[in-house]
Amino acid sequence: MSDLTYISNTQIKNYASIEDLKVAIIKTLARWFPNHYVFNEHALESWFKTDATNVDILYGNTFQFELSVYGENVYNLVMFAIGRYRRHGSSCDFFERVLDCLEYQLGQPDIEFDTMQTARTNKQQDEQTYYPETSLWPIHSINESPLPIAGAIAETVVYDEAEDAESLEDSDDDDESDDEDSDDESSDDDDEDEDELIMSMPLSHMNDTQIEKYVELCGRCPRDECEEWEMMYTGGDILRYSYCKFIQWGIEDQTVSNVTITRAIFNETTFTNYVFDNVTFDECVFMDVILNKTTFKNSKFIECVLDSSMVPDKSCEVVNYIDDDDHIHITYY
Repeated sequence: MSDLTYISNTQIKNYASIEDLKVAIIKTLARWFPNHYVFNEHALESWFKTDATNVDILYGNTFQFELSVYGENVYNLVMFAIGRYRRHGSSCDFFERVLDCLEYQLGQPDIEFDTMQTARTNKQQDEQTYYPETSLWPIHSINESPLPIAGAIAETVVYDEAEDAESLEDSDDDDESDDEDSDDESSDDDDEDEDELIMSMPLSHMNDTQIEKYVELCGRCPRDECEEWEMMYTGGDILRYSYCKFIQWGIEDQTVSNVTITRAIFNETTFTNYVFDNVTFDECVFMDVILNKTTFKNSKFIECVLDSSMVPDKSCEVVNYIDDDDHIHITYY
């Protein structure tokens, strides 16, 4: 059985029955993650009840949800991730956002948010409406004067030029630090949006970088997804190399860098004016290939099938594993 990482739990109210809530949950997940969930007339059959604990479980490749009765018309929803994850890693952050958005959607059954990002945006807008940050700021009337009123004892401040210059420098440093923090926050938001896009996009539309990120977010080796990624190259633009078969084709004028290519098959393929730079080939097959002005540099070949025509650059690494009691790891150039 796969390891589980606890993400969080929440209480859901105002559903007449637990069956209604189960339907609402899987309907939402199918809308946001169509690669993982399907909503149809058999939606309730996706849930499995454990007799011992009276908990309903919704299994999945990436998430696992457990639902139980907490009180009268109140239900406890617990979320787990399939696999082991660092508590404060980017994957757990993403999973927590999934539960936050799901909780928000379930709290508004009359509104169907098409995507998780839409739900998240509306949730943030609601939070700003009910808990505006500006509520903490002091409010001044236009009739209020910042100057001391007549008769008040005013404090006299004598400025030291050296101290004042140092204070200004410190202020500039603080401003620069604030700008860096703002840039970091903006970058984090962009990463979160990218993660949500990748987890919700059709598998067959993914390129190599997106597949690599998808596997990282899932935290496990892909299983059923491989069938969606597999394709036969028939000419034209190359969407991805991973899980693609290039048989009796000539491909040319490409530079491929900083990516992992998994289980690609190159059979009687002619590469012309190709550069592979810092590419990891994982379980790929190169048979009867022809290399015309093609170079492989700073790349790694892991458990690949390489025929005699494949002579990697000295900067490349070829790695094979021997499956025996000693688990010998062989590396050669």
